[in-house]
Amino acid sequence: MRKFCSSAFYSAFFEDQEIRPVLHRPSGSPDGFFIWSRPTKYGMADLISLDVALQQIPTAPASDYPVIASMISACSTVVGNYCNRIFQKATYSEVFDGTGTAYLLVSNPPLTQVLSVRTGLLPAIYIQCNDPASQTQVASVTVGETGITLFKLYNNVAVTNETFTYADYPTFGSLLAPINALGNGWQASPCTQFNLWQTSDLWLSNTGQTQYPAEGYGPGTYSAKNISLGLQVYWWQLPYFRVNQSAGEIICPAGFVPGFQNYRVDYTGGFDPIPSDIQYAVSCFVQLCYATRQANPLMTSETLDKYSYTKNAEVSLANLGLAAKMILNSYRLITIPGRP
Repeated sequence: MRKFCSSAFYSAFFEDQEIRPVLHRPSGSPDGFFIWSRPTKYGMADLISLDVALQQIPTAPASDYPVIASMISACSTVVGNYCNRIFQKATYSEVFDGTGTAYLLVSNPPLTQVLSVRTGLLPAIYIQCNDPASQTQVASVTVGETGITLFKLYNNVAVTNETFTYADYPTFGSLLAPINALGNGWQASPCTQFNLWQTSDLWLSNTGQTQYPAEGYGPGTYSAKNISLGLQVYWWQLPYFRVNQSAGEIICPAGFVPGFQNYRVDYTGGFDPIPSDIQYAVSCFVQLCYATRQANPLMTSETLDKYSYTKNAEVSLANLGLAAKMILNSYRLITIPGRP
C-alpha cells in the first residue's frame, strides 16, 4: 500500500534516524513523497550464492558450508523484509487503494512489464448450497492458493469436501458441470461473459497480501448455505497508462479513484540478476553472523587482568558497516503505521 506524505512529514518522521531512506517523488507531483506500507514476507529466495558469501569469509572450512548456506537464506529474508520488497524478478499480482492522484507504485520495482491494471469487481460464477429445511450445519466455499474447496457438514458428517484446482479447472466455465454433479444441494450458475476467464484470477500471486476488498474475492472461506455466493474478479481494464520502469510507477492521467483496494495490477518486476551492491550488503551480513556464531549471546563484556572489552549485545543490520547500511537504505521502501 502506498501513502502520500509531505516533505515536512518526511523530515519529522525520520528526524532521529542515522541514515534517512531514499523515497520516491512521483513525476509532476506536488511537494511530497510516496511511502510504502505493505505486509512482511517470509522465506524469500537466496539473494547470494555460497561462492559470493565465501568472498567475505574465505577461511571458512568446507564443513561449515551447510551452516553458511542456512545463514544466506536467513539473511536474505531479513534483508528483503527490511527493504520491504522482493528483489527477485517474477510476475506479481497486487491490489491497491486508489490514491486520488495519477500515480500508483508497485511493491517490487523495477518494472519490466505491466500486464494489466484493472478495477471494478463483478461475479465470475455463482455457487450455492440449497438447504430448504435449513438442516445443514456448514456449507462453505474456500478460495485457496491452488484451487477452491466446497465443504458441507450435515448431521456432523462432512458429506462434501471437494477441491477443484485451478490447474484442472482453468476456466470458470469448466467449473460449472463438476460442481453441479456433486449433488447434496450444490449448484453453480454461470456469468457467461467470464466463462473463459481464468479461475486462478481469484488468487493474487507472489504478494503476501492478506486484505481483500470484498466477500468472494481473494483467500478466505465464504458461506454458501442458501446464499448465492458470487466469486468475483476485477474486470475493467484501464484503457491507457504510462510506466516509469525504474521507480515502479504507473501513471494514469485520468487518476486513480480513491477507494479501498479498488485496483488490481499484474506485472513483472524485480531484478535479474540481483544488483551487485545488494549482494555485497548481504554477504557482509552473512559474514557478521558467521563471525559471531559461537559467541555467548548472554555475555556483553569480559575482563582479563588489565584487559577488558565490550561486545555488541546482538547481531543485527544496525551492526553492519556504513557502506552496507547505506546500500540497504537506498533500496528500502519505507513502511509507516496506520492507514490514510
